[in-house]
This record gives sequence, structure tokens and C-alpha cells, in this order.
Amino acid sequence: MATQLYCLRRKMTMNRDYLHTEKARGRGISHYDYHEIIQSIIQEIPELTTDGYGVLEDKKADFEASQKLLFSESSEDAFWACCEYIQFLRPTKNINGNGPTSYQLKHKVEKWADYPVYVPNGIFIAAAIHSGLQFKRIKGSVNALFNLNDRSGKCRQCGHDLRGDSAHV
Repeated sequence: MATQLYCLRRKMTMNRDYLHTEKARGRGISHYDYHEIIQSIIQEIPELTTDGYGVLEDKKADFEASQKLLFSESSEDAFWACCEYIQFLRPTKNINGNGPTSYQLKHKVEKWADYPVYVPNGIFIAAAIHSGLQFKRIKGSVNALFNLNDRSGKCRQCGHDLRGDSAHV
């Protein structure tokens, strides 16, 4: 029990109101700073949209609209939820070609959060880049791979399984 408390994962951490506090926003990061973070990631990956790398085949005409959605308030909330989740994962030295994709990981964040949150694939990619993970686009896909493996769903501090478990305290 004490080990789990050491994790810093508390019910209030994923409370929707808590995400709007300074502590949850990277110790004082504002909306303006979030926009700067996303803008710098777009400079690094110009094809980043809410879909991931580019847009899905059926939405080719919506590239600009999908990229603009990266700056929405709901995307910002999802971004901070992803950053919160990522801090508990154990990165590997190299990108694992068989590891979980950005699409799989975004669903883990949605299950993990204590409130209903939709996480766009591109927002998970942006949060992973912001959190310092290595990344690689999956050829011919909107998804990415990271320096994570399937065991990365365990808290790096106590080993508790985070995969879809919102009860981790």
C-alpha cells in the first residue's frame, strides 16, 4: 500500500478540474504555453494532426481542420492526461518494432483516466514527444511506435499494472 502511494497517482490527479490547475499543467504551464508546445512539435512533424501522422484516408480534405483541432481545449485536456500516464511508463533504450502503437496507447489512457476523455491519436504522439520518448512513424500509417514495450504498462515506481486500470492509487 505504501509503495502504491509513492506512485503519486491519486484519484484527484485525473479529476477534470484538476487538469486546469497549475500543478497539473507542468508546474505552471498556461494555455499559451500549451499552444507553443504543440506549435514546436508541428515544426518538428509538419504532418501531425489529431489523427496522427497526416489524416485518415477518408478525411484527406480535412488536413488543416484536423491540425487546428490540436489546439482545442479538449485536445489540451487529453494532452495533459497522456503526459500524466506517460510519466508512469518505463521507457526502453530503443524503439521496439513490436511495441504498442500510439493508437493502442491512446486507448490505454482513455481507460486509465478517472473521467471520460477522448484522446486523439495525434495528441498521444505529441504528449509522448513532449515527455521525451523516442518515436518513429509506422510506414504507411498515421500511427507511431515509441521506446516502450508491452511491459511498459506497469508503473515505473511500484510495478502496478496501469493497463486500463483507473483504480491505481
